[in-house]
Amino acid sequence: MASISLKGIYKYFGNTQVIQNVNLDIKHGEFVVLVGPSGCGKTTLLRIIAGLEVQSRGDVFIGEKRVNDLSPKDRNIAMVFQNYALYPHMTVEENIVFGLKLRKVPKQYQKQAVLNVAKMLDLIGLLDRKPRELSGGQRQRVAMARAIVRQPNAFLMDEPLSNLDAKLRNQMRINIKKLQRQLDTTTVYVTHDQIEAMAMADRIAVVNQGQIIQVGTPEEVYHKPANTFVANFIGSPAINFIPAVRVTENQFKVSPNLIIPFSKEKLSSFNAKECLLGIRPEHVYIVDDKVNSKKMFIWRSKILLNEPLGGETLLYTTLGDTEIKVKVIGQTQKQGSVSLGFYPEQVYIFDKKDGTCLSHADLMLV
Repeated sequence: MASISLKGIYKYFGNTQVIQNVNLDIKHGEFVVLVGPSGCGKTTLLRIIAGLEVQSRGDVFIGEKRVNDLSPKDRNIAMVFQNYALYPHMTVEENIVFGLKLRKVPKQYQKQAVLNVAKMLDLIGLLDRKPRELSGGQRQRVAMARAIVRQPNAFLMDEPLSNLDAKLRNQMRINIKKLQRQLDTTTVYVTHDQIEAMAMADRIAVVNQGQIIQVGTPEEVYHKPANTFVANFIGSPAINFIPAVRVTENQFKVSPNLIIPFSKEKLSSFNAKECLLGIRPEHVYIVDDKVNSKKMFIWRSKILLNEPLGGETLLYTTLGDTEIKVKVIGQTQKQGSVSLGFYPEQVYIFDKKDGTCLSHADLMLV
């Protein structure tokens, strides 16, 4: 087990810059997820850690050792790929043990190591099968076993669950998290699925356009996003953004007849005329007579679409010219017009020009 550090990493393909000044420290035994949209550079970062890509500038450390000049096989890391990368002509056992044979590990140890990892991943009954005889989930477990049996300093995983169906993907992410906890091995995991990132990570590094935008625990990146990109990317359904214009010291107009008042404390670091207000769908409420309307901003809206999702329902509504998503716990068949409201304290305020978050939401408010 070892820590991993990236120091001032840049990567160019020809004249195209794909990674820009990335710095990231990953602790011993930590599970860090690189998450971002397709093409943002997260897989390139993973390949640089592995030594499969060479950075244009910067240093990679595994433990205390600078590994810039080490080949992938000498970095003592194990990779799990999206396409499993199993040898089709080999049995499950032969695929698992292949790396140990290359390293000339004694045969007696090889056999015991394969049995141990096969028991761990419930592969005992599959050792004599070829990959074509396995399901997608079984193939993924074989790929995991091949990585685990080497006892590497770190696991690097590149979207390993992308080819699985939704139910199996959910089960596998639980299994991977349990295994990582059991093995206590440093893990860097790449995904474009923010739900996967939130469920699995000790810390999340949000990547966009070759830069790490924010690093933090799942709770930190969700509740305290650095900017509109993080706020919009992390969270399902996505956050609502409402254009607003400041009309007095503590009031913002969001439509000709709708003014939202904020406390002076919330606006202490905000001086601009225009902004974007961010409100999570779960913090927009259907208002009834029991709600203290003096504390809430309330408006009437027509329900445009009702989307049942089992344990919750997503309503599509409007506020002025802006579409507003409302997340309701349980099932509802509400139609027509309803009164909606939110607490101004639960609103994020973002700079309209650069997207920086100027005021976070008070999510402890109930």
